[in-house]
Amino acid sequence: MNVGNASRHRLENGGAVALQAMREIWNYRYEVNKSSFKPAEKTVYILDSLKHEGEIEILRRVYGKAVIILSLFTPEGKRIENLAKRISQAQGVFLEDSKLRDSIYYKQAKLLSARDENEKVFRRTKRFWNQVLEWGIEEDYDTIKKLTDVKHVFSDKYGQNVRDAFPLADVFIDSTDLTNADSQISRMVNLLFGHQFITPTVSEHCMAIADTTRYRSLQPGRQVGAAIARANGHVIATGTNEVPQAGGGQYWPSPNSSFSEDHRDHKLAEDLSRKQIDGAIIEVVARLSDANLLSSDFKPLADAYHGGSHIKETSEEIMGLFKTIVDALEGTRISSLIEFFRSTHAEMAALIASGESGLSCVGTTLYCTTFPCHECTRHIIHAGIKEVYYIEPYAKSLALQLHPDSVCMECFHPPCQKVHFRPFTGIGPRMYAKLFRAARRKDDHSGEIVRWRTGRPHLVGQVDSESIIRSEAREISVLGDLFTEQATLESFEGLKEAKPLPANGGGRT
Repeated sequence: MNVGNASRHRLENGGAVALQAMREIWNYRYEVNKSSFKPAEKTVYILDSLKHEGEIEILRRVYGKAVIILSLFTPEGKRIENLAKRISQAQGVFLEDSKLRDSIYYKQAKLLSARDENEKVFRRTKRFWNQVLEWGIEEDYDTIKKLTDVKHVFSDKYGQNVRDAFPLADVFIDSTDLTNADSQISRMVNLLFGHQFITPTVSEHCMAIADTTRYRSLQPGRQVGAAIARANGHVIATGTNEVPQAGGGQYWPSPNSSFSEDHRDHKLAEDLSRKQIDGAIIEVVARLSDANLLSSDFKPLADAYHGGSHIKETSEEIMGLFKTIVDALEGTRISSLIEFFRSTHAEMAALIASGESGLSCVGTTLYCTTFPCHECTRHIIHAGIKEVYYIEPYAKSLALQLHPDSVCMECFHPPCQKVHFRPFTGIGPRMYAKLFRAARRKDDHSGEIVRWRTGRPHLVGQVDSESIIRSEAREISVLGDLFTEQATLESFEGLKEAKPLPANGGGRT
């Protein structure tokens, strides 16, 4: 973990580790062809694993259609258990079941999993770092100090962030059952090589519709799409996150709106949601200051609040103090309030649309590009939806904490009457059109069915190898000697476990 972070910080590039993998691919081609500019025939390069969205971005920029990003899903409990076994067995200790879950190895696995998910959030949690030091995962306070340096805590873009990288995949594989995972991967490979008689599953079809729906949203934060479908795949309603308009529905561009003007968020002079959150923070600071629970340094903020001044109307000194407070509160619940959003959420928009059409949602499935927030979850439960599939996690959601009686994840003991929230698996929306667009299925002259043959593979989509190699060379040229062992250690003194990252390696990635 530390070596990857050191690499990204050293180059100030979230894709730094992917760049090093590219260099290994470059060197491998030289080994087999005596030239890095000549493609290695019948070769697939597997990069295991990606930890940052910057790595996916640079791989797509360089390799385009030639790169396929897979995200493998394993339930959190099983994932932590597997990691705990690896940690314990590395120490010569073999534990199972409750003994494993009650062991320090399980606690260490949970800690590492939390760091893997989102390091920025992890670093802000003091108890995590106390345990890191106590368990000897880091060797000394110098390392802790470097990794929790204020500059990096509040502006770190380069720590591990699997939570944001995971939903960017082209294909999502359920790796809970390895036999089933193998079948899913075989299906994907057949599609990549033009198997024209494989069609989408209900989940793939409905999630693609949800994903398409989200593109009409003009929300500045994120675009979210939702689709409600029956078991047979019939979609009864869709929705996206957009500002509602009087008279019903949500805003469209003016020609299609009942209003002559567009009043969506991007047209406003200020972010009204952010304004309310800032007001809530100032109100709390003022109350604490009035009760003499804060130092006198905070009094100017309290005076501004009592004087009715908006923070932007105050002095630079007060604004600087407020920014410090907001930075310190980043990621906390008060800074992540969702109740002030003007938009109707995608899930709610879909539920309202089904009601307008007089269609019941009881027993249906909701497909949503993002995990539902807790506000939408209560309406999902009320509407009688039986299961929810999502791609992107949503850290602000308290759905599971507020509705444990009605919502479950990782539930493998049917019959269960709760609403099941499940991560989507299958061909993702990014690859849907490419892989399911019909190839030639019959001979135009004879009318006979054209059979797909494994011995005559043809990759879907054209790949320009020459252009890829030029792009590869351009990207890895920035590395130079930045990633020698000495440079890495000098940049992040104290990362004792850093391994050599040679400028001229030769291994296949």
